[in-house]
Amino acid sequence: MPPAAFCGVTGLRPTWGLVSRRGAMELAWSMDKVGPMARSAEDCGWVLQAIAGHDPNDFTTSERVFKFKPRATRTDFRLGVLPIDYSTAPEVEGVFADALRVLRKAGMKLTRAELPDLPIEEITRTLLNGEACAAHEALISSKQLNELVDAGQKEGLRNSLSGSVAAFARAQQQREPAKRAVLSLFEKFDALVAPTVASVAPTLDTNLSQGTGGRRGYAVLGALAGVPCLSVPMGFGKQGLPFGLSLTGNLFDENTLLQIGMSYQRETEWHRMRPSDE
Repeated sequence: MPPAAFCGVTGLRPTWGLVSRRGAMELAWSMDKVGPMARSAEDCGWVLQAIAGHDPNDFTTSERVFKFKPRATRTDFRLGVLPIDYSTAPEVEGVFADALRVLRKAGMKLTRAELPDLPIEEITRTLLNGEACAAHEALISSKQLNELVDAGQKEGLRNSLSGSVAAFARAQQQREPAKRAVLSLFEKFDALVAPTVASVAPTLDTNLSQGTGGRRGYAVLGALAGVPCLSVPMGFGKQGLPFGLSLTGNLFDENTLLQIGMSYQRETEWHRMRPSDE
């Protein structure tokens, strides 16, 4: 999701297991997904239809198939607006407010949504660190790790080696009730909406050795609960760098996200524009 938002393109992380991950680099086997990045939500829908499906070489793939529905079937989607901390990028607030006005104009019903009072981000981070450590233990223990430029990434990988087994087990126990709590939101909403990333995209001259900082938005919901997320371009900041609008949906309900994304993109031109090269 953040890569799509930072690059000014549309990106779709499908339901966990909908697309085979065979051949992709592993990070966290219970959270990793493969999905399309394209110019528009419609393009993502066609690509997803082509790549979705069961793969006997990836035991995590579902038997379910995906058939894209490009024609609008409704516009009165119920959207839950998630709370955002704009402290790292105040300019995101105005851009997001404009995006919400577009969604309302398109006929959608917007209501404030509240996440369950659970340490979702902490649970996700603990599981991801443990699984990343298992997948890349040889690299983390080698001198090759020093070749990474991002100091924060190096530190995180090294710290994963000393992670507590008990902490990982507790996170596994907490994951299921947290997942059920997230899924219960879709009894009231068709999708949850927020900025994809509540921070400004790093520039080419950003010093990655000092970390990129910023807030990663609600991508953790898709990782923890396995639900699909769609990011569509929603404007540009003062430096001409793009912002993304995030839509999170229920399990195997990619068509709803794509319908909302296509409705938004019929009313805007952000997905046709490119970031400033200045």
